[in-house]
Amino acid sequence: ELDDTSVTSEDVDTYYARGSLALGLVHLFAGYENQSLDFMDTKTDLYRLGAGVHFALAPKLDVLGEAAWLYSDISSDLSTLDDTTDGFEGKAGLRWMPMVWDGGGLELDGNFVYVDLENRLASEDQATGWEAGARVHFLRLFSVGAMYSILEDDDQVSANLRVSF
Repeated sequence: ELDDTSVTSEDVDTYYARGSLALGLVHLFAGYENQSLDFMDTKTDLYRLGAGVHFALAPKLDVLGEAAWLYSDISSDLSTLDDTTDGFEGKAGLRWMPMVWDGGGLELDGNFVYVDLENRLASEDQATGWEAGARVHFLRLFSVGAMYSILEDDDQVSANLRVSF
């Protein structure tokens, strides 16, 4: 059995890629995320495949939702951590564009997150949390964003680049 404090006190390095295809109010997406930590050289590959929808509540305010199937593969020097599993993730939230300028603008968003995925590194299979972020759009095609997320007791700060075409 694992001592939770030995794993949860570690910093986790994460990188991810996500692609999406907009089809009107609906979008389809696929993603890959890799997490690694020094504890027993543990690495997790997480794949997402899902769909989302958004509706305008006001000219600059949208409500949105996403559902994704998850597939996780954990590898570690500690054989009891090695595992593959699947589950799902759901998100619901708001996206607001308070500032708009020629070719871009500032976008703010917040989401409620629910994850159901058996994970030997987590104490629970089901987790809830929230995320809040900001994105600055440049020249219609490029944007940079930042996100702060909390899922149960784990928090994460991320930065990302987006290319839209």
